[in-house]
Amino acid sequence: MYNLDGVNDIAFAFPGSYFTRVGGVSLWGDVNSGPFSLGVRYVTALTRFSVLDLPNRGPLPFTLPASSAEPWSFDIKAAFAYNWWTKNQNIYIGYGRSGETEALLLPRQRYLVGLGIDWTKNVNLGLEFARDVDFSASRGHGGDQSNLLGVRAGVKFG
Repeated sequence: MYNLDGVNDIAFAFPGSYFTRVGGVSLWGDVNSGPFSLGVRYVTALTRFSVLDLPNRGPLPFTLPASSAEPWSFDIKAAFAYNWWTKNQNIYIGYGRSGETEALLLPRQRYLVGLGIDWTKNVNLGLEFARDVDFSASRGHGGDQSNLLGVRAGVKFG
């Protein structure tokens, strides 16, 4: 990517205009075999941001001393698909980790588990539980943990 300023979470972190253009790269891969699938994602900035654009400690206003951030993120998800009660279903688990993303308010780690069901031909229902682990207080955050229970309903048209 030519400029990471175009990425939503990064663009929203800038206090207005930005001082540096920072490129990024993303790598991903998926392996599927029968009912099993494994997906891996990685994204990183190619150079450091200006400290005025994206510090590596806490949300703005940040605590000094701060230096510029070179954010990165990684996640992996494994899934198993099956058919039960004549409904296609899948269950999955995943793990994610990020670095130098404190000013973006992203968690340091995320653990998740979920279930998806094709209720009808065009309707998919999902339930997901995620646990986020925040950066430590020394990095400008509280070091807290939070839980999320997500419910999803998807409808296909056409």
